[in-house]
Amino acid sequence: ENRLLNNVVVQIQEPVFTYAEGYLGQFLVEGIQETIDLDLLEEGASSDIQFALPELVLEVENSFGLPSRARVNEFTVQGADGTEQQLTSTVLTSGLNFAYPGLQEVGTVATGAFVFTADNSNIVDIFATRPVGLRYDIDIQANPEGDESQVGFITDSSYYTMQIGLDLPLVATASQYTLYDTLNFNMGDLGAVEQASFRIIAENEMGIDATVQAYFLDEQGAVLETLFTGQRLIAQGAVVDDSGLASASVATTSEVTVDADQLSRIQQATRMILEVGFSTASNAPRPVRILEQQGITVKIGALLTVTSNEQKLKVCK
Repeated sequence: ENRLLNNVVVQIQEPVFTYAEGYLGQFLVEGIQETIDLDLLEEGASSDIQFALPELVLEVENSFGLPSRARVNEFTVQGADGTEQQLTSTVLTSGLNFAYPGLQEVGTVATGAFVFTADNSNIVDIFATRPVGLRYDIDIQANPEGDESQVGFITDSSYYTMQIGLDLPLVATASQYTLYDTLNFNMGDLGAVEQASFRIIAENEMGIDATVQAYFLDEQGAVLETLFTGQRLIAQGAVVDDSGLASASVATTSEVTVDADQLSRIQQATRMILEVGFSTASNAPRPVRILEQQGITVKIGALLTVTSNEQKLKVCK
């Protein structure tokens, strides 16, 4: 039997929606924040390197069926010297509008990417400061225009994601960008040695000039002696073509003579630090390209002069 009930009130508490469609108003997703450590040039002692073709890519995924726009509150690159620079770009000023799935695409994810290059931003300048960190703070505004005729949808699994990608092709100019390598070292007891000549052989496959200095250290890490009085060019950069790519390697041989007192200090060393500084070759003022298989091979040997004869000793490689 059906009965008509008068003055009935139904109260729904804490409803759970799995899907909503229509004009859903405007809302803000706040605080997509992250600090990323960059170790691109961590081993370098110098920051004077400039990448010619850097690219920074902001990749977005969106499963909300709504127009959405990123609001960049901060996008800062931190330099090794403690300075900070803001990323500026026409891409930012024009607005980062996301792709989104339509009403017939519920359950799918729309993807997109915003690319910052030398043509649309100051990325070349900010990545010329030996970057060590990247910090950003981005909010997302849904229905940024507030268009009430816009029909969209939200599900209980809708989400936004953002990822930052950095592409730094090794096409660059450099001035005394320096790397170090520590080697075990032991010359042993050589007896009465009058002098020694160190021969340095370098084969350079890159279009970058190189200078070398070697430091001889004791067990406590104190510098006992250096190989050169000052840094000396030992490896001329290979000749590069119009695209900045080296086509052939260049071999260079250099010799340094040390006296008995210097050699005595070197004999006490247990380690050697090899310091190699790179500069864009004088015959290649344009940015050069460095390939994974290219490198510089440095060999150091010693020719020792004793009281009555000579003997050769290979010190390191």
